[in-house]
Amino acid sequence: MSAIANLDSGLPFHASAEQNELMSAIDKLRPLNAPGESISASIIPAAGTPIADLETLREFDPHVQRLSDFSRVLEEASEHLEKLAGSGRLSSHRLRIELSGPQQPHLTLIDMPGLIANATPGIEQSDMQASRKVMNEYMRQPKSIILAVMPASEDVNDHEVFQLAADADPDRVRTLGILTKPDRIEDENLALRIRVIQNETLPLALGWHVLRNLGPGAERRSADDRDREEAAFFTDPRSGWSTVPLTKKGVATLRARLRNILFRSIVETVPTLASEIELKTQDLEQHLAMLGPPRIDRNEQLAYLDNIAREMSTLIDQACKGTYDEQFFTSALTNGGNNAKLLRTRIRDLYDDFYQNMINRGQLYHIVDGEDRTCSLHNRTVHCDQIVLGRTSLPVCISYQNMAKAVLQYIGQFRARELDGEPPAVAIGQVFKLMAAPWHQLGDALALRCIDAARYFFCSALNACAPSHTANAIYEEMVSTRFEACREQVRFKVKELITPYQSPFPITKNPLYRSNLRSCDLRAIDETARIEGPLQNIEDAANLARRPEHNVLNAAAVYYEIAVHTFIDNVMTLAVENCVMTPLKDMFNIQQALQLDEASFAAITAEPDEVVASRNRAAEDLLVLREVLEVCNRHIFYADTSPVEVVPNGDPVQANTLHCANAPVASSPQLPASSEGLLVISRQDASIRTPPKTPESGARERSTVLGTPTPIDESSVAVRHFFSPGSDTSSTPQIDRGERPSLTNNGIRTARRRQPQHRGIFANNNI
Repeated sequence: MSAIANLDSGLPFHASAEQNELMSAIDKLRPLNAPGESISASIIPAAGTPIADLETLREFDPHVQRLSDFSRVLEEASEHLEKLAGSGRLSSHRLRIELSGPQQPHLTLIDMPGLIANATPGIEQSDMQASRKVMNEYMRQPKSIILAVMPASEDVNDHEVFQLAADADPDRVRTLGILTKPDRIEDENLALRIRVIQNETLPLALGWHVLRNLGPGAERRSADDRDREEAAFFTDPRSGWSTVPLTKKGVATLRARLRNILFRSIVETVPTLASEIELKTQDLEQHLAMLGPPRIDRNEQLAYLDNIAREMSTLIDQACKGTYDEQFFTSALTNGGNNAKLLRTRIRDLYDDFYQNMINRGQLYHIVDGEDRTCSLHNRTVHCDQIVLGRTSLPVCISYQNMAKAVLQYIGQFRARELDGEPPAVAIGQVFKLMAAPWHQLGDALALRCIDAARYFFCSALNACAPSHTANAIYEEMVSTRFEACREQVRFKVKELITPYQSPFPITKNPLYRSNLRSCDLRAIDETARIEGPLQNIEDAANLARRPEHNVLNAAAVYYEIAVHTFIDNVMTLAVENCVMTPLKDMFNIQQALQLDEASFAAITAEPDEVVASRNRAAEDLLVLREVLEVCNRHIFYADTSPVEVVPNGDPVQANTLHCANAPVASSPQLPASSEGLLVISRQDASIRTPPKTPESGARERSTVLGTPTPIDESSVAVRHFFSPGSDTSSTPQIDRGERPSLTNNGIRTARRRQPQHRGIFANNNI
């Protein structure tokens, strides 16, 4: 209902029927600190607006300097939107009008689109549904108060406005009923309407109020004249309304009720606001600590880098030792340890994976004794067919006899000057080399995974110790090449460790080799006897033990069992620990920074303009938030009072967010449009977003959103000046020095210092 917004702001919110309607417009008045009044306007695109339309909407930039330019702004916005939606069509974009002035109250008024009964030329069914959807969204907000406005001549129980309000507020705790046109009802219905105002017919928690509509031309009168004329009507015994308590009639007492709503809602939100400010203060302190102090000369820059290096050294030392005492590791520890920030834990996990891979996939040919058809170690089927060594790259399980036959065939190609019946000198080394073929790949994979884990940890720690631009510069200028060198070094070390096991002449002085070899020979004899039959005498056993394929296979298998554990230990200690973990501690230090050239040093220590601005803004916000928090703590005792205040007539008053939705507007040309509707005050916008000012500042805030364009009739001037310029603000809790908390993206509010002027945002949806 545009009339309510008109009375509150003194601006002509009504629009002609040809104007393009802007839905869900929001007016948010915020305090400025310069004298005088001003107005600005912009169009907020609806969600999902095409890019081409966004460019068109950004072109809207009307030149407005005085409040008298308001009507022209509405016309220009209407013409601009007709480029997209066409003439007379509803638009989902929002007109945001920002009004500044020392007499503006702290309010956000949202004037809703009207309730359209039937589709007419230019108004389609989709427009009606969109209008209804917008109203429902606002009215269903739990921290909203619905002002249900309807003519006194209509039946309360059948009015569509109250049906909508009941859907959004089934318990009727957020609805305040307002009757208009009290001079238009029949005498026989007067008693019924007085019962409504007395909260007897349709009880509402916030009660009822009655306002008189003035006649044509009332908009040209002063606010004081209109108030006096309305007061005279309600006090005239002939009107029949003189028996209604003063607190239930007239715009002056309605202003008082709404001030109580604002006061009580602010009282309710002070504890929450204080908690949010404390959280935001902590965030700002952490942000400033991350940015560090301003650094201008080289000494300050070196001190800044040295501080980062010291913090990094602490984190790296704890990560390598696995102590995890710093706050940096807290989130990882509470996440069950499954986090790459826990570097030592991550490296140990990689060691375990490497060991299992070496056991399960490190031996290309795994020999299985006995008649088992399935390898219990690898859970794989035993290969029983004849194979040719060197023709597979995937680990296989094979029976001892088949492997012995394959070895006999394989070592034949290495025959040289050995005596008959003796195996070639290189046979053992060549068979072992085949068995250990996967070692290099598995060791190299461990090295790469460890260097990646170290790199991830280092970058995470660096980002925790320095802002992103500094962390990126340090990594690019000083660390990235060192990690690449470390990567090549650890891979080279793995290759170096695998080299002895690729020699045709294996070497070992491990005493287990001889004892294990004898045991292996005995198992080989038993296995052969099981297949070929019982041995007749010792000579048969001796001949069996001297078979070259058995000698080579047994020696290679025993040497593998000894060498595999040595290789595993060497890769973990000599490669990873020496080439990854140890160099990590010296990856970044101040001595390296001193050796940088001027260009690289400047790239690391320089501060982008946005960082300087961010530090200044954060410091300013932190100062204001601390002052606001002090004020909140001084007034937090109000939270113990009742959230519902009772006015003298016994009606409870609560809430502080006004949304407006018009009563049904007949779309038929024969039925005139009505401007009555629903008005809602947003507790969040009024009490949290813009805390009230001190009496010394003399400033208030307000915001208005306009509804559907409706022709001016007598009801369009029914509700006037919710908060008159000279209204008393002593009943509203005040906040000193013009702080202005405002929401950030995460829902926590910041505050900025302003001069004592008020600035508001009007958003009109009936242009």
